[in-house]
Amino acid sequence: MALDVVGAARSPSTYRLRLMILGVAVVAIAAWWAVAPPWVIAAIPGPNSGSAAAGSGNLNPTKYVDSIWASRLLPTVERSAIELPQLISDLKADPAGAIKQFGNVPTVGGPAAFIVKGVARVVSEGNGFPQTVSIAMGPSDRAIAAIQVGPILLGTDVRDAMRFINFNQFLNQVNYGEVALAINTRILQTTLDRLDVNGLKGRVISFTGAFTYSSLSAIVITPITIEVSR
Repeated sequence: MALDVVGAARSPSTYRLRLMILGVAVVAIAAWWAVAPPWVIAAIPGPNSGSAAAGSGNLNPTKYVDSIWASRLLPTVERSAIELPQLISDLKADPAGAIKQFGNVPTVGGPAAFIVKGVARVVSEGNGFPQTVSIAMGPSDRAIAAIQVGPILLGTDVRDAMRFINFNQFLNQVNYGEVALAINTRILQTTLDRLDVNGLKGRVISFTGAFTYSSLSAIVITPITIEVSR
């Protein structure tokens, strides 16, 4: 006969009693866990979850861009866009003055970004990746700038040209970068999705857009809106 921990003989009745007590304890613990489990089950965030608030810890960049697109971004473009030929002329005459009056400098010591508009003639086929087309304005056919037309958009021009969007609103550089990508994606979906790039050469377009200034010989505009004349 087996001995228990104190060396006494274990009787069958004592053994059954201990099994019953153990069983009751297990059932009680299981019932308590069912009512108040010591863990929390949380849903895995889906692709459209997250906050539209710029400073949120779970920022959803697409929701953020959706929240500002019609209410702030497009009105800012309509209100602030400068005619491209005028801006080029001002940059030639007084770069510092043009930047101060029309540009936005998103990082200290960094380049300025501008919001521009115009009516132009497309004077080249789409080329490169992403594709760009060259545009001329006025009586000359000399190209004065290029416009990105997809199928992807590079850069952070549009975000950087918006004075109401700045890095200090966001928790980190990653969120700030994701907003630029979400803006570019919105432009691809709403402006460039229906654009026939192969049929643009020789056509007249009305456009708004943004570019980051490095030199007057290298203006590449990220479009915000494009309308092709019939």
